Amino acid sequence: IESGIGVAISNRINSGYLLYSDNVVIGGTDNKAGVTRAMASCAVIKDRQVYIFASLDYTSPTGGGKIFNSNDGLDFSQAGDFSISGISYQANISVYPEKQSNGYYYGIVEGTLSGIWQMFLVRSLEFESGWEKVQTLTTLQHSSERMYGGPQLLKTVNDDRWIVLYHSSTELAGNVPTVLYAAESSELEPIIWTNKREILPIGDELEYYSAYNCDQVATPFLIEENGNTYLSFVLAQN
Repeated sequence: IESGIGVAISNRINSGYLLYSDNVVIGGTDNKAGVTRAMASCAVIKDRQVYIFASLDYTSPTGGGKIFNSNDGLDFSQAGDFSISGISYQANISVYPEKQSNGYYYGIVEGTLSGIWQMFLVRSLEFESGWEKVQTLTTLQHSSERMYGGPQLLKTVNDDRWIVLYHSSTELAGNVPTVLYAAESSELEPIIWTNKREILPIGDELEYYSAYNCDQVATPFLIEENGNTYLSFVLAQN
């Protein structure tokens, strides 16, 4: 796969995933869905369609993003723009697909501020268009010089709180190493986050991670199926 988004399938939720084909469904050399590059994506189901929110190039300060949709999860077309004004190097994305009581949809986008990867709350009244930055989510940061990103935005079963999973640097400054964290917000517009807690240190996952130049556990993703909860994540080398 080159510069694009692929689909992996399995007949069980916790293992056995294989690429559906040897080509991407968005981006790549065949310009699938009308773009040459796509990355750092978020897939959600809304109105019986699969939506993918994707950044187009997080190595560029103006790379921006697009919204794609599909009836079958394989054949995608462009549905709207997701280039958020005020967010540079737009990277990992998470969008919650249900409109809130104030009329807004919400998401969290990773980008840079003063050279540090950080997360920003975004919102829209229309889902497929009109996305705008609300503000930087500084209550999720450990200090002004530590990165935090790779979000997954969720709500509790009884819909009374927002939950965010993400990765964050644990050193005095910089981007690595990172561990996985969770936090929660009881606000309708989730700006203030509390009960911030570590859920997976990198040392617990790979005891000798430094020997393999692995310095991140990153981009957590929570899945619930048949009463069981699964957590996927990335082990990364920088």
